[in-house]
Amino acid sequence: MTIQQHIGSNDVAAAKGLLHEYEEQYANDPDYIAERLALRVTEEAAKIMQNPGLSRADLAARMNVSRAYVTKIFDAPPNLTLRSIARLALALGVKPYVSLLPPRISARVGAQGDATIELDSDPDHYSA
Repeated sequence: MTIQQHIGSNDVAAAKGLLHEYEEQYANDPDYIAERLALRVTEEAAKIMQNPGLSRADLAARMNVSRAYVTKIFDAPPNLTLRSIARLALALGVKPYVSLLPPRISARVGAQGDATIELDSDPDHYSA
């Protein structure tokens, strides 16, 4: 049984709607944006660490910092600085990339010939 079957498709749709509403409400909040950016960095770092089986202790040694410092990076991501991100990237052997993207504009024409133009400023929706 899937989660959707267990809680019902209407509940899942309602939860997705609430999440979308929450994201729209905070889309221009600098703290919310910083949290999302920092979480993306730590999620990417965790994925990179999985392949070679790199532990946080190993990462701390590569960064020449304490294990507590690495734990702070992963447990309190909004406090990440560009310097922290650079050190993390160097220790993982990857290149950090920071960018400011213009909003993406998309247009759709419906079956009835009605046109919709959307402005999407969410960097998660951009293709690399």
